[in-house]
Amino acid sequence: MPEHTTSWRDRLVATAVSVIGIGAVIAVGQWSKSLPLSGPFWLVGSIGASAVLVFGVPHGPLSQPWAVLGGHGVSAFVGIAVALLIGRSPQSAALAVGLAIGAMHTLRCIHPPGGATALAAVVTVGTATRSWLYPLTPVLLNAGTLVVAAIILNAPFTWRRYPLALAFPRPHRGDPPPPAPVFTAEQLEIALAEIDIVASMSDEDLQIVYRSILRQQHGTRR
Repeated sequence: MPEHTTSWRDRLVATAVSVIGIGAVIAVGQWSKSLPLSGPFWLVGSIGASAVLVFGVPHGPLSQPWAVLGGHGVSAFVGIAVALLIGRSPQSAALAVGLAIGAMHTLRCIHPPGGATALAAVVTVGTATRSWLYPLTPVLLNAGTLVVAAIILNAPFTWRRYPLALAFPRPHRGDPPPPAPVFTAEQLEIALAEIDIVASMSDEDLQIVYRSILRQQHGTRR
C-alpha cells in the first residue's frame, strides 16, 4: 500500500471516470469489428492496466499520452515481430518483453502495460495476433480511445486535468511572473542521473512538493 493517498473526492472521481473511459474503449472496440481491416480481437487486456495509470495517476510521467500511445504501439510492434519472425515459445515471449522495454526506454515512452501488450502478441492463440495489423488494431485503437477519453473526462476537474500540460498551462502575456524554481531543471537532471532511476513524478510535481515543504518550514502554508 502507498504511504500517501489522495482525498476521497479524487478517489471517487477516478473510479467514475475510469468506468466511463473503459466503457468508451469497449464501445469503440466493438464498433471496430465491422471495419474491413479489423479482426476478431478487438480489445487488448493490458489497456485495463493503462486505465489505472491514466485515471488513477493522471499527472504521472508514465501516464502521459506519448507514454500510453508510444509504449503500447512500439511494444505491440516488437511483440508481433518476434512472434511472426522467430516463433512462439517461452524464450521468444521473454525476448519480446525485454526488447519492448528496451524500445520504450530508447523512445522515452516507458509504459508498464506495454510489456503485457508485447507478451500477448506472442502467447495469445488465434489468428488475431498473427497479423502485422495487431499494433494498429486493437492496440493503438484501444490506447487512442483511452487517451481521448481521459482528456475529456478529466477536463471538468481542474486538479486532475489530463495531460499534464493542461494541469499546468503556460502563462499568458501580462500574467505575473511565476515564482522562481526551488531548483533548476539542470540540477534536477543531474540528481536523477546520479541515482539513475525513472522518477514517477514529473518535474513540475517535484517543484510543487518542494515549495510546499518550504512554505511549511517558514510558517506560510496555505
